[in-house]
Amino acid sequence: MTTNKTSAASTSTANSGTETSRPRADCPFPEHLRVDLESAQTEVLKNLTAPNGPVPVFSTRGLEHGLKAAGAAGLRQGFSWNSQMDLAWALGYPRMTFIVDGLETESKDAILAFYGRTLPELEESYWFNLSESFYEGFAPRRAAFALLYEIEHDDHPFGLSDEEFLLATEPRELSLEDVRSLLQKIDTPRWLERVALLLEALAGSSPVATVLCELREAHSSDEGNSKKFRLEVDDLLLAICRRLPPDELTVLRQRGAPDARVIGLSAVAKGWLDSAITDLQWADDVEDEAVRSFIEDSSAGVGDIPFPRYLFAGGEKLFEAQVPLFEKYMGGPRVFFRQYSTIRHPLLVGPALLTRAKKNYREGMTLWFQRHADFFRPLLEGLHEDPKLGKLASDMVKKLP
Repeated sequence: MTTNKTSAASTSTANSGTETSRPRADCPFPEHLRVDLESAQTEVLKNLTAPNGPVPVFSTRGLEHGLKAAGAAGLRQGFSWNSQMDLAWALGYPRMTFIVDGLETESKDAILAFYGRTLPELEESYWFNLSESFYEGFAPRRAAFALLYEIEHDDHPFGLSDEEFLLATEPRELSLEDVRSLLQKIDTPRWLERVALLLEALAGSSPVATVLCELREAHSSDEGNSKKFRLEVDDLLLAICRRLPPDELTVLRQRGAPDARVIGLSAVAKGWLDSAITDLQWADDVEDEAVRSFIEDSSAGVGDIPFPRYLFAGGEKLFEAQVPLFEKYMGGPRVFFRQYSTIRHPLLVGPALLTRAKKNYREGMTLWFQRHADFFRPLLEGLHEDPKLGKLASDMVKKLP
């Protein structure tokens, strides 16, 4: 693990309002593994707790190598709302899962209520399926171990007595053997990403990357499901390998772990631009001249879907290219609420207002604007005469502290 000097988990904006007077919830992970995403999604999660109670804490062992990780070479200071989140982006966010401490989710009834589920529903479906779409990328700590229990036993733990449930889902240290045992039970690509990223958050990037390489070797055939599974493993490794120190990364690449720069630039040479866009977002160092040249020249090739990693890698040119996509893309509000709202950039005020105009996102976006009031106030006031955004901006200004 890195020392605390590589972390800025305690560094935040000056716009946190009353939150600064609230204590933070207890978290077993040290400070350098904690990060406040300061997104609309996390503001909603914080708002689930009592107004004067402890603020929930978000953490992941995916950050344990800090500035020593390979992807840290591409660090962009000021890209997000705080320097610890800048590091998370450099290391592969948003393909990352965070453990949440401080929510009232310590009993089986509380966990079911948090996810809006009932015990009878579990008679016909896996807990994996019923909890999949809620708070994507986040898991209360005990709820995370409830999912791991289901994988290990092929049955959910919610049918146990209250005492047995607490024992079965008690958070614990996970070893390499634990990670190996759990991931070896996964045989579908759909389950693989969610479980691997959850295990990374709890156990670290190194054991997960090691086991993924083992799974890659076990699915060496180019036929049918084996090839499809291996491609999913490779896709996951592109992101997770950014979180490894260079020496570990070298060893894993000798075992076949993919190199985003090599396969991405190979796709460029062959004219496979869609593939290149997908792969080069995970290049170890976005300042690599060949990688950056392609990214900067590809603003017309990002298609009709907003692409979070390309805003990180591509800079101003891609901000200008992607902002108009939010109005066209049906999933624009959802992806802004969860991911783009971690980015600190004035060009995103328009998509933010359009997201807030959607009923399902209004409360969370309002909390987010209020959290970052000092940053957004002059931007919103400058939009009063805008024919499309003026009314939305004026309404939001009235709600700022």
